[in-house]
Amino acid sequence: ATVQAGQWLWLEDIGGDPLAQEQVWLIRCMARALAVAGSPAVPGAGLPASAAPDVALFQWPIHTNDQFDLGPESAQVSASSFVARRLQQSRCLGLVCLGSGSAARLAAEQFDVPLITTHSTVEVLSNHALKPVVWQQLAPLIAPH
Repeated sequence: ATVQAGQWLWLEDIGGDPLAQEQVWLIRCMARALAVAGSPAVPGAGLPASAAPDVALFQWPIHTNDQFDLGPESAQVSASSFVARRLQQSRCLGLVCLGSGSAARLAAEQFDVPLITTHSTVEVLSNHALKPVVWQQLAPLIAPH
């Protein structure tokens, strides 16, 4: 799933599970924290309290035609194209991969924006001690004041 919140695109591998409201809420909170901390956002264009994150799901396979390649390389190319399109459409400044599984599903060299990998929302919600670790990993996204 991708979540556009603030000026960042957040990617999380949710497997076949739905993206829970708590996960979207956590992503929104992280995006707000980045905006408040001085992320390289346009001045005055932080994340308004009413801004709803834009969630989009990537479905694989997108078809069941056995004549087309449905292997892992095709999945990676397709997922990378999906993320690149979302980055371009939303004009995000970077990509945050939540969980090592989400980053592994992409061809990271394809993106010309900063890419940060940190813990998944499921990990953070189940272990609050990870919050400072995540914040430290997100720190490169914060522009100097």
